[in-house]
Amino acid sequence: MPRLYLTRTELARHFRVPESRVAQWVAQGCPCVNPSLRSQHNKWQHLLFKLPDVERWLNSFTQPEPRLTQLQFDFH
Repeated sequence: MPRLYLTRTELARHFRVPESRVAQWVAQGCPCVNPSLRSQHNKWQHLLFKLPDVERWLNSFTQPEPRLTQLQFDFH
C-alpha cells in the first residue's frame, strides 16, 4: 500500500524535478501540511504532501493544446 503523505524529497523524486521546483510550487500554493509548527526555523523541512492533492493542483494548470483545423486557417 503506498504511503499517503510524501516528504518534499520524495515528491521531487516522484515528479522527477529538483527540490527547488517543489519550493516554487509551495510558494505558488501547492497543497501541503506542516505537522510540526513548533519551530518556524524548520518550517520548510517538515512539509508533507498528499500526492492526489498535488496531482490535482498541478493538473489545474495544464490545458489541452488547441487544435487548429483547415477551416481556422482559411478564415484567419
